[in-house]
Amino acid sequence: MLDSLGYICFHTGRYELAEDYYTRALAVVRDLGHTYLEAETLERLGHTHAAATATRTPASSGNRPTACSNRNTAPRRRPHSTTA
Repeated sequence: MLDSLGYICFHTGRYELAEDYYTRALAVVRDLGHTYLEAETLERLGHTHAAATATRTPASSGNRPTACSNRNTAPRRRPHSTTA
C-alpha cells in the first residue's frame, strides 16, 4: 500500500511525498525480510530521489549532463579498419 502511494506521488510530481512513502515501505519490507520487494523499493526510491534532485537544480547550472542522464551518450568508437 505504501509503495503504491509512493508510485502515485512520483508520477504526479510530488517527489518529497513519494520519498516518504517509499522510505516507509522500505522499513516494512525489510522487517518482513522480503529482499525482492526491498530491491524494488530501493530502485523506486533512487529514481524518485534523482527526479527530485533534477527539479531542484538551479537554472544557472545549464544543461550539464548528470551521472544518470548521460548513461548512453558516451563517445562512440570508430570501427577498426581492416585495410592495410
